[in-house]
Amino acid sequence: MTPERSCPNCGAALPKLLTHARMVDCEFCSSSIVLDDEVVAKAGEAGVMLDAPELIGLGRTVQLGDVGVFTATGHVRYDYGRGHWDEYHGALIGGDLLWVSVD
Repeated sequence: MTPERSCPNCGAALPKLLTHARMVDCEFCSSSIVLDDEVVAKAGEAGVMLDAPELIGLGRTVQLGDVGVFTATGHVRYDYGRGHWDEYHGALIGGDLLWVSVD
């Protein structure tokens, strides 16, 4: 069973996603929380993501060609000056975890 973890900044319960992701944002105080060797710590303030169209969205199920059905549970966007690319972390229906990059 996954232990209940609390935000070190405000004490609110953190999402269960912290079991699979090393960093989440607290939905109550907007702190970025990192899990490092079972230690929960504040890493900073949550950033604001550039508003842009997405091919994959959090919680949305998509078919990845012959790979299988994928559900995204994490999202990061990188900027390279002339544009950006998105990376999504999630799971296939069978439970395998993977990252998907969209440029």
